[in-house]
Amino acid sequence: MTGIANPLPLSAVRSDERLASDRDRYNAAMRGLLLVLLLPLAFQDPPEPAVSLAWKLARTDFARYRSSTISFDSGGDERAAANPLRTCGLFGYEISEGIRYRPSGFETAELPILLGFSLPPKPLKIGQAHDWSVDWEEGWDYAPITARCSATRRAAVDVEGVSCVAIDLKARITALLRADPPPKSQRVVEKGMFEGTLLFDAAKGVARRLDFIFSLTLLPTDPKGNRETTDFRERLELEAVLPNRYRGFEGDVITAIDKGLAWVWRQYQEREGHWGFHYEHKPGPTALSLLTILKGSSDRKDPRLGTALNWMLDQTFEHTYDTAVSLMALEAYYSPKDETVKQGQAPAADKEVSARIDPVHARWVGSAARWLEMKLAKDMWSYPSTDAEARDFSNTQYGVLGLYSAARCGATPDLAILRRVAESYLRVQQKKGPRVELALVEADSEGKTGAKQMAEARGWPYYDHPLDPIYGSMTAGGLSSLVILDALRRRLNDSKYDARERARVKTALRDGWAWLQLHWTVKGNPTHGRDWLYYFLYGLERCGMLDGVARLGEHDWYAEGATLLISNQTSGGYWHTGKYVNLYDNCFAILFLKRATMRVATGK
Repeated sequence: MTGIANPLPLSAVRSDERLASDRDRYNAAMRGLLLVLLLPLAFQDPPEPAVSLAWKLARTDFARYRSSTISFDSGGDERAAANPLRTCGLFGYEISEGIRYRPSGFETAELPILLGFSLPPKPLKIGQAHDWSVDWEEGWDYAPITARCSATRRAAVDVEGVSCVAIDLKARITALLRADPPPKSQRVVEKGMFEGTLLFDAAKGVARRLDFIFSLTLLPTDPKGNRETTDFRERLELEAVLPNRYRGFEGDVITAIDKGLAWVWRQYQEREGHWGFHYEHKPGPTALSLLTILKGSSDRKDPRLGTALNWMLDQTFEHTYDTAVSLMALEAYYSPKDETVKQGQAPAADKEVSARIDPVHARWVGSAARWLEMKLAKDMWSYPSTDAEARDFSNTQYGVLGLYSAARCGATPDLAILRRVAESYLRVQQKKGPRVELALVEADSEGKTGAKQMAEARGWPYYDHPLDPIYGSMTAGGLSSLVILDALRRRLNDSKYDARERARVKTALRDGWAWLQLHWTVKGNPTHGRDWLYYFLYGLERCGMLDGVARLGEHDWYAEGATLLISNQTSGGYWHTGKYVNLYDNCFAILFLKRATMRVATGK
């Protein structure tokens, strides 16, 4: 028989068919299982790619933040309280290379913000980390440091409907070793730590929120001194990004002035008829409060004004500050009630003041001016002292302001005094400074860019001493004093104020402005941290208004300073000036906002 050899049994054929069927069912089941596992992935967002973060603020934008201190109760629940001590906000020009927050001359309180708002230099995927180190030598009250930083990206977080990149940040802070010992004003960092979470709106290029804890230990400058440790937990939340002179700016300025004036009035002591004393300064607080109210409001009918003015005029002459500000307040009392005084308008007309003044008050002005001139120690003013060397440029700038107000009230200053004081400013100004391309825009230039000129950045110290540090408030005071002295000497036809002397003054003014441009900030007293911030701002207002300067380089000094003050005023109408509330500093803030100084009449 021919055909297939050794045919398989029927039972074997059926067994193979069952195996094939089992394989098919198994494969089908596995495909179904795989479909079940992969199906949810089809509805998920694709994994986030690595992102490069960068700030996108315009250079003149101001990002305003709300600061809160964070604590926890016994049950572990978080408690947030408003933190008025933080100067909240940053300007676009404070961002370097799009990623580093580098304010000018910052102090220890600014360090955690600097660490938290400086972005990782490398693109990161979720779960990816990056380490880097940064050295800082720009600190004011502490010696140079090194920060070893780490950033880890985690899943995005929604903030008020905005998806934000979330970055966990850590830093360990140590002293930066260098050959030169730090100045005595700087304390060496022993150790420090920072941990925080930054929520960053990558689309708009701005931080929406920063939560952090921070600790820093400083070594004593004196071997017998104690270490000082600062630690706190804080949250910053974005409120707004404000362009230069934003819509509603002028209205916010007026509101801030009104709230500030209401707070100053609340400090008035009704029974005594004045604003109290400040240590040995009896008339000073009342004189400054009167100056602020008279400049800030057109109302002269409040009977408390006359009561306080009479009390002020009854006090004896004891201090340069008190006497000078009293002269300024009396001048303001008789100045035209002009709410339209702005930059670029005609200079103040002295005749309008001297023609109005009461004869009794005019005699008081003459006595106060003569007292100031007699108290000049060599060529500068000082606190009451038997030491002829104990003179400073803070008392001196107010001595000049007092004589200027007296001149506006009709008391002619002694030319010999004006010459001596002017020479002190020219002599003590820094001898050398870095070359800077200076760009000043005058108030009456209708916003046109001023001609650029090369200058040496040279400022002024507090004391007449070659090793005394240079800083902003003294440099602003030097500028305003020289502008006033120049104007008075021209108007009095000083025969010794020749072309050579005028050229010296012109150069000193140019270089002083160059110093402010080089060290520009309105968030502190340049190269002096936050010490006397409001004192500096009022000094900046005076030199800007007196000299008719609207912008310094790219900086609209008034808009930047006013935006900062508006943003940091408390709901009670006052400004915190450290760990306490100070009448002087609140008056300085209002005087800045009001642009209280009128442009000087130079007689040119």
